[in-house]
Amino acid sequence: SDHVVLNGTTFRHARALDKDPSSACGGEDSPALRVQTPRMSSWFKSGPKVRCSHILVQSQSEADELLARLKSGSDFAGEAKKLSKCPSGQNGGDLGHFGRGKMVKEFDAVAFDLEVGELSDVVKTSFGYHVLQRTD
Repeated sequence: SDHVVLNGTTFRHARALDKDPSSACGGEDSPALRVQTPRMSSWFKSGPKVRCSHILVQSQSEADELLARLKSGSDFAGEAKKLSKCPSGQNGGDLGHFGRGKMVKEFDAVAFDLEVGELSDVVKTSFGYHVLQRTD
């Protein structure tokens, strides 16, 4: 296909945005250009991103018990708010979207291998023990 439709706006092939963004969406003053080009440009430059939540605990045994509860249906966000030693715990563990190389390597490797909705096994990093869930 030679075009992309994003939020109801048609863009020429994505490569056009790098060469001449104004030609892709109707002129320099286009609201679509002002809003979408920075987002699209950063996505194309940084590659794919994932969105994950995590719960950080201090011990392997605590992480193992947590993972068992989560696999039995316990609420991830609720567990994060109660247990996580990371400030993200207050947001249910949500870390937002991030690209490769933005997290410590052990975390990064697991996050990009998960399917949406999938829980990780326990991941040990220099910060402690994590259980991740990919959300997007």
